[in-house]
Amino acid sequence: MQLFEIGMILFFIVVIAGLLYMNYRSMEGFLNGSAYGTFAPRCGVEFPACPNGMKCINGYCAVNAPPPFPHGSGLPVFP
Repeated sequence: MQLFEIGMILFFIVVIAGLLYMNYRSMEGFLNGSAYGTFAPRCGVEFPACPNGMKCINGYCAVNAPPPFPHGSGLPVFP
């Protein structure tokens, strides 16, 4: 019985640690001051303007283009 209780405690510790890791990993871009975990130059008041092809979005230079549509997915498209 004691071995079962120790196993359950370890299981819950591993699950909670995994959830905390996933939460931190999804927010690390915001915590580090970068967008999506990669360096993005700052823009706005008292910061330089964004390079060509980029816009100032929420204080960071970013491309305002939608992601490409995957062609050839095999799904039927009806008008």
